[in-house]
Amino acid sequence: MTETTRTEPYPPILRQEIRRASRLSHALSLFATRVGPSDACFEWICVRIDEVRARVGEVTRDWAESRLDAAVAAGRLRDYLRTLEESLHAFSRSSFVRGGDDTAPATAVELSPASPATSTRRASP
Repeated sequence: MTETTRTEPYPPILRQEIRRASRLSHALSLFATRVGPSDACFEWICVRIDEVRARVGEVTRDWAESRLDAAVAAGRLRDYLRTLEESLHAFSRSSFVRGGDDTAPATAVELSPASPATSTRRASP
């Protein structure tokens, strides 16, 4: 049996999740530059950036090789990104929220189910 490889652009349902992954990866990259290599969370963030790229590559390759249809591929990315966003929330609460600590990062990555990783903003003093 020979495998066929799709050559058409990603369907909208899959493209939406790829864009969401791209926004999350970009937000993580921005966050990494703000915390810097000396921060304890830097390595965790960098690993997650690579992980997002790898996961998107794996799922889109499976779709392109007709092993997954677009809805299943999009669902796998959506589930993975949701889990990662929840982990990031938990990680950021435990690692970055320090009451009264002037050395805490002055940035926050906004992540919510309604607006995943779409912006970064300076935290209010």
